[in-house]
Amino acid sequence: MRPLDLPARRLTGAGINFIMDIADSPSLLLNKGRDSLKYSKATNYALHAMLHMVANASSKPVGVQQLAKTLHVSPTYLSKILTSLVKARIIESASGVNGGYRLLAHREEVSFFDVIQAIEGAGSLFDCNLGHPADTCLIQRVMTDAEHMMEQVLKQKKLIDLCADIPGISH
Repeated sequence: MRPLDLPARRLTGAGINFIMDIADSPSLLLNKGRDSLKYSKATNYALHAMLHMVANASSKPVGVQQLAKTLHVSPTYLSKILTSLVKARIIESASGVNGGYRLLAHREEVSFFDVIQAIEGAGSLFDCNLGHPADTCLIQRVMTDAEHMMEQVLKQKKLIDLCADIPGISH
């Protein structure tokens, strides 16, 4: 048996089952000082921009300059992010003097997953590259299971759900 092909043991924590490999020194498996996964700045901006658009949905497009000012971000960078959301068919762009961006998807249907996938892509967060078949790697199995659980949560959570917590916005 190779070191990474250790027997798995099922652990339960916070109501979610995770499969973890148990090694002689479990502390070596921890990444101290890092409590969570980190998404890109582009995903952060995209989620905030989409929350603004969902919360303030109207048929009138919002300009990139106005949206960038509201979010306190670079209009050039935000424009690139919005282009990715257009390609994902979540929003649409309207050209002209009164142009900008508006929701294409129904505001009740826009999930965190939709926005994250539009920016980050559909690839896996973790790919074992140690030369053994991925389907026999216990580490890959844990990471894939965790990704599937996170994906389900992000698909279920809609941006419209947050609008109730924004003062002056009704959904």
